[in-house]
Amino acid sequence: MDAEEIRALGGNSKAELRTRALKILKMIGKAHPSAKKRVLILLERWITDNNPYLRRTTLLAVGDLFKNKPEVLVRFSQIGINDPSWEVRMATAKILEHLPAMNKQLKGMVRTLAKDKTTIVNRSVGDMLAKIIRKEKQKPLMDLIKEFAQSDDKNERKTAAFALRAIERKNIEIIDVLSEWSQENDINLKWTCIYACKLLAKKRPSEVSSILNNITPEKKLDRIFSKTLKELGHPQ
Repeated sequence: MDAEEIRALGGNSKAELRTRALKILKMIGKAHPSAKKRVLILLERWITDNNPYLRRTTLLAVGDLFKNKPEVLVRFSQIGINDPSWEVRMATAKILEHLPAMNKQLKGMVRTLAKDKTTIVNRSVGDMLAKIIRKEKQKPLMDLIKEFAQSDDKNERKTAAFALRAIERKNIEIIDVLSEWSQENDINLKWTCIYACKLLAKKRPSEVSSILNNITPEKKLDRIFSKTLKELGHPQ
């Protein structure tokens, strides 16, 4: 299969064909160092293609083939974070999980993506932060999550909540963090706490109910509070 055929698969609207393109690129790239270099040349061309599906496939291929090459990940991610397609921005968040927590460019790119107005991108950024934290146990990124949780930007707060939900899968202490936040005076922190509780409601109903009991509903919290109670199956 030549490059144009792979390009056609990678830019197809059908997910199964794009997955096939990824498998082919991965197989070629791992065959020999020289082949990997040729694949990188293709990917450098495709990342600016007009087809968003191809740009998405390109980023995922970069994550598969160059996960141990921070300079390559950063170069492609700096293009992807401002892409007009949410699917491409979501793929950008996914490949950032391969960067070490202390990478100099990581926090800046995360801050850009955390403001994304598409919830599914917020979720991908949160999942990415959780994976890095679980892998490296890096406190600086937990500090970044709290920064987002206190933000006036609702999308940053969503990103923080999704990160906490993803961390909780392997770290039950997140329930203690939410309990602490529920008792602080920062209304943005409380909003994030309630949103995270909404995400955890079906899995941990008793813990979430206990946390919500610490919070006195007020105007800015009414809507998210109501949605969380609905997730718990409580009458409105």
